Amino acid sequence: MASILNVDKIRATGSTTDAIKILSTGHIPCFQVYMSGNQTIAQAAAATVVFNANDFLHGWTLANTGILTCSSGSGGIYSINFRVRINSGSDGNWYARIRKNGNSLVGEYMQNEYYEYANVATLVSIADSDEIEAVVFQNIASISDTIGGNDLGPNCYMYGYRVSG
Repeated sequence: MASILNVDKIRATGSTTDAIKILSTGHIPCFQVYMSGNQTIAQAAAATVVFNANDFLHGWTLANTGILTCSSGSGGIYSINFRVRINSGSDGNWYARIRKNGNSLVGEYMQNEYYEYANVATLVSIADSDEIEAVVFQNIASISDTIGGNDLGPNCYMYGYRVSG
């Protein structure tokens, strides 16, 4: 015997703040985007990662610039993770960063030795219409196809999911 509970939000008694809201599609707002190819980032320069594919976008949109926008009704507290690999075996400095509305949220500085990964994660409050982007800076060398590629899946991806209201 199966039971069904039909709710679109969970809220504490007497509160006006929603702990969890479910989209009309039946999903919790979330996204997973990745780069299906490669992207070249000039030496001593930072660039927005141009994610061009997704596994899912629930309550988010992805522009052809790689920037994600939170749709109406999808704001809340999010867990966001960005992972990227530099496609170089040369020594040098680089960083990966997550930005919200053009401002840095969190980042990781790296000393590249051989095809190093950076993994940047944070919890952040996102409002409807906020924009999220991933940025990579490299000062290693002039590297063609600096980031991206596919080894056991995409080498450059970002995901996020709403954990609270």
